[in-house]
Amino acid sequence: MSRAKKDGKFLNCYIDKSILDKLEEYCDVTSVPKTSVVEKALQQYLMQFEVLMKKNDQTAV
Repeated sequence: MSRAKKDGKFLNCYIDKSILDKLEEYCDVTSVPKTSVVEKALQQYLMQFEVLMKKNDQTAV
């Protein structure tokens, strides 16, 4: 049974080799695909940014 295709776009980026090495090691140990790790990391980072922006909006009032 094949997986359902998700709605997305490709992202091509150039990252520091030391970060890529850590990512690959993590993925090897956990068997989690790089795409999943990067998506979750970006989601977490962007959620923290949204919280920070909301706090800044509240203090500006």
